Amino acid sequence: MHTDETASPAAGSLITKTAASGAARFAFATGLYPEGMRLSARNQLPGTIVRVDHGSVMSTVVIRLNGGEEVVAAITKESVEGLELTPGDAVHAVIKATEVMVAKE
Repeated sequence: MHTDETASPAAGSLITKTAASGAARFAFATGLYPEGMRLSARNQLPGTIVRVDHGSVMSTVVIRLNGGEEVVAAITKESVEGLELTPGDAVHAVIKATEVMVAKE
C-alpha cells in the first residue's frame, strides 16, 4: 500500500492506496517504508475514491466507505499526484485522532 499524510477535518488522518502490483509498501511524501509495515491507527476504513478536487496547493479526496458513508480528506495536490489517486481507486481512510467527540440530541 502507498500512504500519504493528510490535513483532514479529523486531524491525523491518512489515505492508503493499494498498489496495482499488490506489493505492501508505505510511502509518505518523503519516501518508502518497508514491506509489511503496520500502523497503530485503529480506524482503518476501506472505501473507493468518488471524487478528487484540486486547488492550487491542496486537494480534497472524497472516499465512499463500504457502508455508503463518505469521508473527505484534504491532502496536498503533490501527494494526490504522487499516489496517482483517481476516482474508482480502492483506498483506506486511516484516521488517527487524539480525541473523538460524541454528540446526542
